[in-house]
Amino acid sequence: MRLERVAPRPPANEAEATDAQRVEQLENELAETKRQLQDTIEESETTTEELESSNEELLSMNEELQSKNEEIETSKEELRSVNEELKTTNQELKAKIQELTKTNSHLRNLMQATTVATLFLDRDLCVEWFTPRVRDHFSIREADTGRPLSDLTKHMEYDGLLDDAQIVLDSLEAFEQEIQDDDGRWLLVRMRPYRTVDDEVDGVVVTFVDITDRKQAELKVREERNFVESLLDTVGALIVVLDTEHRIVRFNQKCEAITGYSADEVTGESVFERLVPKEEAEDVRDLLDASREDPAPDPHEYHWITREGNRRLIRWSNTNLTADDGTLQYIIGTGVDITRRRQLEREVIGVSDKERRRIGQDLHDILASHLSGTAMMTKGLARKIKDGQEIEAAKVREISDLIQDAGEQARKLSHSLMPLEVHGDDLLEGFENLARRKEKMTDVTFTVETHESLPALDPDIISHLYRIASEAVNNAIKHGAPNRVDLRLWMEDDRLSLVVKDDGVGIPEDIPDEDTLGLNMIRYRADLIGARLTIDSGEDGGTVVTCSMPITHSPESPRPVEEAPSS
Repeated sequence: MRLERVAPRPPANEAEATDAQRVEQLENELAETKRQLQDTIEESETTTEELESSNEELLSMNEELQSKNEEIETSKEELRSVNEELKTTNQELKAKIQELTKTNSHLRNLMQATTVATLFLDRDLCVEWFTPRVRDHFSIREADTGRPLSDLTKHMEYDGLLDDAQIVLDSLEAFEQEIQDDDGRWLLVRMRPYRTVDDEVDGVVVTFVDITDRKQAELKVREERNFVESLLDTVGALIVVLDTEHRIVRFNQKCEAITGYSADEVTGESVFERLVPKEEAEDVRDLLDASREDPAPDPHEYHWITREGNRRLIRWSNTNLTADDGTLQYIIGTGVDITRRRQLEREVIGVSDKERRRIGQDLHDILASHLSGTAMMTKGLARKIKDGQEIEAAKVREISDLIQDAGEQARKLSHSLMPLEVHGDDLLEGFENLARRKEKMTDVTFTVETHESLPALDPDIISHLYRIASEAVNNAIKHGAPNRVDLRLWMEDDRLSLVVKDDGVGIPEDIPDEDTLGLNMIRYRADLIGARLTIDSGEDGGTVVTCSMPITHSPESPRPVEEAPSS
């Protein structure tokens, strides 16, 4: 609202005129005043609205300030936390610095104490660091750090050092090279990329290791190996070296000559893959496995198959080569080819058997008959003399008795020289005759057990099996004092087994030398036919003699046990 000054009222006449003007003026003023009042009201309303808006803005600002204040409080807390973390980190950094300092000291002492010459190069193949032993191979000082490697004088014959280092830096692959220094010592140079903790390549690490002693040892071992190989190839025996899996490691020239296979062909292969017959593989594997526990296994025999498919009988003696801890490393087999010798032995034994039969037949047909005739003539003479001179009759009868005894002994000798019990290939009949005769001569009960059908056997094998059984029976009766003896001829898993078992006291440990001939003959005959012979104690006492050999044909069904016929 505005206040304006009013002019003084004019005189009366003039007053009416001026009143009208004044009224009009007042009306105008009133109207103006109303207009101004309206404007003022509107302005007041606008101002009020603006104030309200400002108030709201102030309230909003107040809230924002409160929020900012809270954020500031939160920031203060965070700053306190960050401050504490910084303190902790500072302490950890101090510990890390101490640890790093200590590690750096350890590393420096390690580098000073190490006997390996180590050279650190940067990406430009300049010297960054080196151990003291590098001075043995380069003319280098501490002041040479940062100098190119090409500027250093090296004391070795290695012109490609820089090129090899650059190749390692480019390919990021390790490199090794054996060289000699100016003094003739051997060095193993190893190069590999230098990698930072971030796995970034930042140069090359070169080490120089003195391997002179190793090279000299290798040279000595190489010379000894060449000497041993020459020795193995010049000896007349077969020498094969097997590892623990029975793979061939060494195959000398004699083995090559016997089998027709070269060492390159069979090295690394199992000895059972080409050489050992399938029917003997299980026995040979058992022998080799058993030799692991026996430092001096007994010699043994088995066949090898040549490239042409022929079989060669080899007599082997094995030696175990062990490591320092006693574990088996290699089996060294030394063998002799006895194929021809065995054939000759069989021929000799065959001729001997024929000769024994002939001698026995002659003793039986000639000597015994002659002695019998002589005895009859002597009896007649005794009767004639008795008629005239009785004094001479006793003398003549004594001579007759002696002659009869000689004839009986001749018959026994002929039976011992000629095995009449085996006829043709009937081995079972021979065993039955043997049992029958022994039952007549002793109080021992015999049983014979065999398969219903047996494969066709070579006459020599039949003869040897019969003689093995006969000798085993004689030993059982002589040394074991048994009440019962069982003879068993059986086929199982393509193996023919002869078993002589008694229930006696067993064979004594100390047997006179003259009595061991029978056992030796049993073993000898078993070897001749390629059989395995074992002499063991029975579960219930007595002795069990087993002779087992591989046979390619097996029978279908067994024959039941039958008692040997009694007289």
